[in-house]
Amino acid sequence: MEMERKGIIEVLAAIFPNQTIDIGDDDSFIDKLGMDSISFVSYVIGIESKFDIEVPDEYSLPSKLDTLNKTYDLLGRERG
Repeated sequence: MEMERKGIIEVLAAIFPNQTIDIGDDDSFIDKLGMDSISFVSYVIGIESKFDIEVPDEYSLPSKLDTLNKTYDLLGRERG
């Protein structure tokens, strides 16, 4: 899971270059980083590219993919 965490943090750092990404596994990206709809789309694209997956439509709402733990769950599901 450490490799996944590092990759997710890299994606977030690219989207929020002026912020230190210090986030807990259950902290909301919306609350902690100020993620909005545009940065969420960038996050989904970044996750797809970084981990070579396709994010399913059911994860297309920020509330479905706004924490590290939710992203870990997605990666586990999509990568088998």
